Amino acid sequence: MEILYDAPAQVDLAGRIGIYWFRVYASEAAAVVVVADLPANPGNSPTNVFSRIVQWVIRFDSLSGRSIRWFIWYPAGRLGPASSFSEAFVSSDASVGWSGADVTRATIEAAIGAPLVPLPPHPETLRRVMELGGRLDPGEDRIRWTVVPRHSLPPAEYPFRCPFREQYREFIQAALDADPSVSRAAAADRFFAQLGAAGLAECPRHDGDWENVARVSVAVVESVGSDSDLAEVLAALASYHLPEVERRWAESLFRDPMWWDESGYANGQHRGCALRLTSMPTVVKPEIVPEAGEPSTWILLEDNQ
Repeated sequence: MEILYDAPAQVDLAGRIGIYWFRVYASEAAAVVVVADLPANPGNSPTNVFSRIVQWVIRFDSLSGRSIRWFIWYPAGRLGPASSFSEAFVSSDASVGWSGADVTRATIEAAIGAPLVPLPPHPETLRRVMELGGRLDPGEDRIRWTVVPRHSLPPAEYPFRCPFREQYREFIQAALDADPSVSRAAAADRFFAQLGAAGLAECPRHDGDWENVARVSVAVVESVGSDSDLAEVLAALASYHLPEVERRWAESLFRDPMWWDESGYANGQHRGCALRLTSMPTVVKPEIVPEAGEPSTWILLEDNQ
């Protein structure tokens, strides 16, 4: 295969940016895309935002008409002393699903018909990332908790853990094809109205009383303040003595925050789907507040080849 692109690039992630190294290989009928995480990447891991990454890649006309295989690469130093790889399966409408297991370097090299060339050494890779807006990590970023209207939550793009994911995708696409003036949010609302409470009960991501999850999480932020740290938030949450499943979902909004803007999710689309279907007027949304400290990042190891 010919290599069409080999460089780091910015990807928009719901109001933030992520920086990843893209290797795009192509033959006459097929293509392979390898996406590597990078030191000083200011965004999410590529696994968590892969649908955004797919949208960035498929804008290239040079890939039009080709079948594409997609791989994620965590270079040595990111998760451990050796590189790790996984394959994502992307349908023709850019919906993303995951294989059940990681793949090996040999899998990728067989797909591209050549060795997977190492990334540049750490100093060069870091320089290029910083030029694109990379950020050294000063330690743990502080999160400010805000309360925003529930209707600001976008519909899920492709809730791949949902048992109704294919029906959802097909219903929304059919609605948009039939009437281009219909918004994706309105189409999603129609789908869930048709599905009904009995259908929702079959989805584990809708388990528990999400009205209560939304109400209590907002009440916690309003009681302890937007700038409270995680320990203070969780202590306040514990005082509500929620049933176990609702406590777990409410805690997740603070331990593993949802990130979104009007265009979609960088993290948390399944929980966003559940929150959108409540009648609560507001939901909790995080904002990043950079903290001062000694800047650092993970080191790309020389044995990443």
